[in-house]
Amino acid sequence: MRKHAILIVVIAINLVIFSASISFCEIISATVIGTKDNRLFVAEDEDIIINAGKNSGIIKGDILPIYKKGHKHTMVDEIAKCVIVKTDEESSICHIIKSKIEIGKGDYIIIKRLTYSEPLLYPLIYTAMNEIVAPYENHRYIKIYLHHICDDKNNVTEFSELIREEILNVFNKKDRLLLDKTILNEYMNYQEHYFYSDIDRSKPERIYDLKKKMEQFGTDVVITGFYKIKNDSLMVKLFLVDKNWEDKSVTYFI
Repeated sequence: MRKHAILIVVIAINLVIFSASISFCEIISATVIGTKDNRLFVAEDEDIIINAGKNSGIIKGDILPIYKKGHKHTMVDEIAKCVIVKTDEESSICHIIKSKIEIGKGDYIIIKRLTYSEPLLYPLIYTAMNEIVAPYENHRYIKIYLHHICDDKNNVTEFSELIREEILNVFNKKDRLLLDKTILNEYMNYQEHYFYSDIDRSKPERIYDLKKKMEQFGTDVVITGFYKIKNDSLMVKLFLVDKNWEDKSVTYFI
């Protein structure tokens, strides 16, 4: 027990140290590097490829402004808007939803890089975010209830609340994700009530009851999870209950 407590303290200290170096308002630009059928110019309702993707924190459904190469990025100079339809590590496909003039290679897009407070937790949270948005239409807002994260004894601890608050912090930077921390609180039990903790599988009869409540309150996704010490490392597992699609889990080791 003492060893576990020391490990949690060490991880918490590292989270604080790494957090100090994170920029909270970083603006980056991505260049249009490809067009449909390699045409010189495209316009509304067509696709472009940009040289930014998951490594910049982009997710499916992000709506981004497009500017002509050589122009400054002000609202007056914006020539089009596009919505992300697919992302890879270093590139994305963006569908043009509105344009004043045609877009071609070399034009650029302005992106607010997805920022975070806890670098060690970010890969887990970003992966969970992508798993949630993947099956939904690009324009669709997703209503999410963020339940408690517990330790493996079903205790809500300071560390589990830190995880929960960082999920809230990162998810709130995406306009299409609508988060709530209270709406289903009185109707939900411990994580083990709904999931087998040692395997990536839910308990169908319990999940069915939960999804009826989600339907009642208009909630699309429930996020819950737990952490535990395993082989001298910290394992954090998030469970994603989706009313409309397949339930999933995301596991990460620190």
